[in-house]
Amino acid sequence: MKPSTSVLILNAETALEKQAYDPTAHFALHLGQMNVPFSELKIANAKGAGALSTATHLIITGSSASVASRNLPPWYESAARVIRAAVAGGIPTLGVCFGHQLLARIYGSEASVQPAKEPEVGWNEVRVCKDDPVLGPAGTKFSVFNLHFDEVASLPEGAVHLAQSDRCRIHGFRFRNAPVWGIQSHPEITTSIAYRILTETKHLFAVEKRPYVEKALRAKADDSGHIRSILRNFLEQ
Repeated sequence: MKPSTSVLILNAETALEKQAYDPTAHFALHLGQMNVPFSELKIANAKGAGALSTATHLIITGSSASVASRNLPPWYESAARVIRAAVAGGIPTLGVCFGHQLLARIYGSEASVQPAKEPEVGWNEVRVCKDDPVLGPAGTKFSVFNLHFDEVASLPEGAVHLAQSDRCRIHGFRFRNAPVWGIQSHPEITTSIAYRILTETKHLFAVEKRPYVEKALRAKADDSGHIRSILRNFLEQ
């Protein structure tokens, strides 16, 4: 990656305490190992494009919020303006989990994100179905941590489908004419962090969702590590 690389992390978490889920700190672990400087912009404070002035890359994090409803978070419109400014300015952009869904909603429609027919909580296999400089060649398979009860149901116009799993058809996409990627998986969450998140947040989930979390806590972690190479590939764009 270029020596001048500087990442802006658009932290989309607005409700959970940091000890339960802190996506900026989780990304910082990997960015620090790569000696990549970064700054944070909390999504609730994303009111203008000024924060993009020194950023070479934008990462939109996961969140306990949802855009799979008509009742959008109060910060949605202002955050969408910042994201649109980044994309229009050619800043490579990566949406992760909620960020992946947010990109689909902003550039798609109200129907682009829906409640998942079968949620993914824990570790599962993702398959790359089209050659991509960030996700890798078609046929690549990797096991990675997921935690989502919503999913991208349809792609924005001009987006290319890149990856899928047994339970989620759209696990990754990119824009055809812009350096923009969405991935449903979590490149920032290590095995130990994943268990801590599940343990700390289990009581916050609705009763019907808790069995998914409990099953994941009983399962053996299976992380191939490939998802972190995706982060490195992204930063080379």
